[in-house]
Amino acid sequence: MAICRTIGTPDFFITFTCNQIGRKFLKCTKASGQRTEDRPDIIARIFRMKHKQLMKLFREKKVFWECISSHRSLLEIYEFELQKQYPSVERLQYHLPNEQFVVFNEDDHLYDVVNRNGVQDTMLTKWFEANKKYPVARTLTYVQFPTAWVWKRDKKQWEMRKKGKCIGRLPYAHPNSGEKYYLRMLLYKVCGAECHKDIRTFEGSVYPTFKQACSARGLLDDDNEWHEALSEASSWASPIKLRNMFCTMLMFSEITDSLAYGSDIGEYDG
Repeated sequence: MAICRTIGTPDFFITFTCNQIGRKFLKCTKASGQRTEDRPDIIARIFRMKHKQLMKLFREKKVFWECISSHRSLLEIYEFELQKQYPSVERLQYHLPNEQFVVFNEDDHLYDVVNRNGVQDTMLTKWFEANKKYPVARTLTYVQFPTAWVWKRDKKQWEMRKKGKCIGRLPYAHPNSGEKYYLRMLLYKVCGAECHKDIRTFEGSVYPTFKQACSARGLLDDDNEWHEALSEASSWASPIKLRNMFCTMLMFSEITDSLAYGSDIGEYDG
């Protein structure tokens, strides 16, 4: 969905289908008296060959109709690609101040966990650090950052991108998740932040909450936040999920013109 939001919807959705009684399969198994289902290794190798041919012809802007799939287990054994996505999508972590996600075992001592080396380092805090060190980094929002920088998981740091393309994606936050929801909105807008406080700053004024910072930027005017929430969810949520989300907004959120949204909900769920 992140790719669709950035580039647009695809023109084609192409899948492989498997015909295990195709002549190429039969030719490979007939001599030994075996059936095609007895030789998943051959099926996997033929799939790999066909996949390479398909991609080559697509790159040359031709049409290739004889497509074939194979047994997943053999594809994994041969370490063949099961799927490919381009450009890649980086799932960006984000969190409120001092609310980093920490993984630990149930028998770990709490003191050791909180004092573990690098426990406070996350993709977001390292984005802050990159903005402090590199002026060029300050021109990008957190969501735009993966287009020019690469997250090194083993080092827990951002490094300048030398090749390839990548799109950033922020995991969804429900409108009723409080400050995290408004933090997410701001991460689409704020460039060069060096701490959470900078995200809450607008035109020289520091606002006490992320929601107030959103309001100062005009992101909450005329129920815009709820419109944006429904618009984004419409790219991945089913119609019933959209309707449930709308009902939750009506019951627990401050919507100024609910009748207008009620007439527009059909626009999102089709």
